[in-house]
Amino acid sequence: MVDVLIEQNIVPCIKVDKGLVPLAGSNDNSWCKGIDDLASCFAAYYQQGARFAKWCTVVKILDGPFNLGC
Repeated sequence: MVDVLIEQNIVPCIKVDKGLVPLAGSNDNSWCKGIDDLASCFAAYYQQGARFAKWCTVVKILDGPFNLGC
């Protein structure tokens, strides 16, 4: 598939976020996971033909404000 895309002048990319997980220390709020192992993922995706990545993130805040010590 990568070769077909490249022949059409389309640069292959990959979406790298891994969806929502509970945000520790909050009241059922959510945060996007996946940033902690991006380096290893990028190496594998590059070998498979991807040349850039897309990161989408969603933060689900049900009750706020809250303080996580930041």
